[in-house]
Amino acid sequence: MPLFDRFEGPLFWVGLLLVWNLIVFLRYGWDKLAAIQGYWRVSEAELLLLGFLGGALGAKVAQRVFRHKTSKQPFAQNLNIVVGL
Repeated sequence: MPLFDRFEGPLFWVGLLLVWNLIVFLRYGWDKLAAIQGYWRVSEAELLLLGFLGGALGAKVAQRVFRHKTSKQPFAQNLNIVVGL
């Protein structure tokens, strides 16, 4: 079917993965902002799940850029495990 032809090929999947990693990056940024301003936080379980579901690169970049969750060892170690998967 011509409608689904554009959802084939590696370029589509690479683009989808990049968009997903951008979403994960922004979610980490949102959580960092919430931490600074005292707002409702994103759970660690959600952040790890986002990384596990294909957003590991976005999660690691956000961790570095925002200096977020770097000293909290159980989380940092678990994120490294997720990246290794």
